[in-house]
Amino acid sequence: MGDIIPIEVGIGDKNKRQIKNAMNKYNSDFGIVISNKTESIVKDEDVLFIPIKTFSLM
Repeated sequence: MGDIIPIEVGIGDKNKRQIKNAMNKYNSDFGIVISNKTESIVKDEDVLFIPIKTFSLM
């Protein structure tokens, strides 16, 4: 089908620990965290952080 991209969704300060665990489990090259941790889309190594408001407009 294609590659699996793990997505972590939550409110509050989300760190990369849980998404990294999912990336290792599914052998993914990158992951996505949707939270209010940032006010803009930020790429931190192989994790993409997307604000909840931005995601809700997609």
